[in-house]
Amino acid sequence: MDRQYACLGNCNFEKNCFDACYVRFLEDSDQCPCMAGCEIGCPCSGYDCQPYLTAICQNRYSDEFGFSYVISSSGHFKENRYYTTPASTNDQFLYRAGHSILNGQVYIFGGPQNSKKIGKMEACAFEDTGKRLLSSFYPYEGSLATLKESSEKIILCNGYFDSKCESFDGDETVAIAETNVKHEYACMSINEQGRPTIIAGYYSSSVEILETSGWQNASSHPAGQIYRHTCASVPNGIVTVGGYISGTGDSKNVYLFRNRQWSVVGQMQNYQRIATMIAYDTFFIVFGGVNSYNSVERAEWDGNNVTSTQVINNHAGDCYYPIIFETAPDQCKEFCSENFCYDF
Repeated sequence: MDRQYACLGNCNFEKNCFDACYVRFLEDSDQCPCMAGCEIGCPCSGYDCQPYLTAICQNRYSDEFGFSYVISSSGHFKENRYYTTPASTNDQFLYRAGHSILNGQVYIFGGPQNSKKIGKMEACAFEDTGKRLLSSFYPYEGSLATLKESSEKIILCNGYFDSKCESFDGDETVAIAETNVKHEYACMSINEQGRPTIIAGYYSSSVEILETSGWQNASSHPAGQIYRHTCASVPNGIVTVGGYISGTGDSKNVYLFRNRQWSVVGQMQNYQRIATMIAYDTFFIVFGGVNSYNSVERAEWDGNNVTSTQVINNHAGDCYYPIIFETAPDQCKEFCSENFCYDF
């Protein structure tokens, strides 16, 4: 519609111009989802389809509701969704567990229910793979990220009990180099060279990059000992959002780590702790974690700075690092098991 308004605004009350704008509008409309140029809907080459994201939080006990919904990246569409998890013996399966995407599939790691478990999402169900990590992993104390090389693998670092790290390729876990210091309550992402980068923590402002020779020190985070922040890869860098700074308090600043240097590139509207961030070329979205820090905020990104932000949702649930992944808008809208059907 913006192109249509711009076209009409330049017509100066000329009928032929208005007619030409209308023809262009009809041609453009054919490229919209479910129209002639995009008959089966997104994705299609002639239309910029917005991503849809699923957000999941499972509280500690089965009688406590977290959330499970799909939301458009603009925030204009939101509906509940349904996923099953293995029966809980004490803490629920997803409660405070870590997650990452490997070869397009959602994997679950550790947490209080079983600190060495490796789970996986199959259709509308989370399942225990039976595979196990080498060390206990608690994502609110450690950190993880997916490394995309010739074959993908997930890098996990403990951060709390010790400095141990390991990798998981979908089949097996392998011990890798330890970090130089413990990065408790840190975050990890992939830098512009494609290397895992672990950032700051409760006891340290240091930043380390995993090279072939092991973890190498880089420029420390300018906020100092910042922890319970979140980070994500953007084109040519990593951004960190939120967190708590020792001696200062909660932060709204957005920091950019590029070419091994740090800069402040904007601010969010709300404070965030233990959140999950997902980033695209021109925007990123932060899904809040624990109570009082549970807004969902979208930030527009021009490649160098945050240009604007807006809150697109608020959700309940006391959740550490909500499980977030890109999805089809109708995925798991209806669910049937042997005993019942669940239809939102």
